[in-house]
Amino acid sequence: MAALDSPTRKTPPLPTEILAEIVILTMAKARGTQLQDEFSFPAKGGIMMLVGMLNACKRFRAIVLREWFSTLRVSLRDWEYIDTRLSSAVLPHARSLYCLEYGMKSVEFMWKLPALKSVSFPVGLRYRSISSFPPTLEILECRLVDQVSTDLLSLIANSLPSLRSLRLDCGDQGPHQPICDDECQDARQLGIEFAQALKPLTKLRTLSLDVTLTPDGYPAGHDETCQYRCSSCWESKKEESHENELVASEEIANVLPALELLEWSLWIRQPKELKTRIEVKRGSKLTLKSTAVPYIMYPE
Repeated sequence: MAALDSPTRKTPPLPTEILAEIVILTMAKARGTQLQDEFSFPAKGGIMMLVGMLNACKRFRAIVLREWFSTLRVSLRDWEYIDTRLSSAVLPHARSLYCLEYGMKSVEFMWKLPALKSVSFPVGLRYRSISSFPPTLEILECRLVDQVSTDLLSLIANSLPSLRSLRLDCGDQGPHQPICDDECQDARQLGIEFAQALKPLTKLRTLSLDVTLTPDGYPAGHDETCQYRCSSCWESKKEESHENELVASEEIANVLPALELLEWSLWIRQPKELKTRIEVKRGSKLTLKSTAVPYIMYPE
C-alpha cells in the first residue's frame, strides 16, 4: 500500500536539443533523402509524420516549423501566397532564401525575414538592388553575373559588411578573364584591386570567384578556338596560371583578416571541370595551399 500511496514520479522533459535532432531525422526520413537535401518535398506518408509531430505538442510544433521552413526555395508566384497565407508560420523561421527568379519583390521579401542569413540567386539580378539587401546577410551567392569587377565587389562589400561567404559565378559564358581582357596589368595588380574593393568584409571567410588568371596567348598552331577545349593549350598555361592564383590570393588574404578559403576558376573546364581552391593558413607568416576541386555550377 505504501508504494501505491507514494507520489508519482514525473519524467523530466527531454532537452530541446534532443527534440531538435529527432525532428531533423524525421524530416530527412519524410523527404526520403539525405539530411543536406533541404529543398525536396515529402511524399504523402512523410507529410503525415510531420503533421503528427506538429500536433504532438507545442515544443515539437515550434521545432518542426523552425527546421522545415529554415530554407525557402521560392519563385515569383510564391511571394504573395507565402506573405499573405503563411507569414506567421514561415517568415520568422526562414534563414536561407533560394530565389528561383529575380524581381524587386524578392528584395522586399528579404526584409520580412528577421532570421535571414543566406541568399542565393541562380538567375541574373540587377546589381544596384544589392544595396537594398538587408545588411545583416552572412552568405551571398549570385550564379549569373556578367563579370566579376571591382565595382561589383565594392558594391557588395559596402552594402553587406557582415558577409562570411561570397560566391559569384558567370554561368555558361565561362569565367571572367580580366588579365586577357587588358583590365589590369597582372595578377598582383588584380589581387590588390580586389582586396581594396573587399576591404570592408572583415568577417569574410570564404570567397569563390568565377575569375581565371590564365595568361593570354596560345602556343604555335593554336588560336582562340581552342578555349575551353584544348588540353594542349592548357598545359602551356597551367604553371603560370597557378602562380598567378597564389600571387593574387596573397594580396587578398593580407587585407581580409578572417579569410580562410579562396576559389578561382580554371581557363579550361573540359574534359574535367575543375577550379582551384586555396586554403589560407595564418601563423608567424601567411601560407597558401592549393588544390583542384570540381566546379559545380548549381550545388545543392
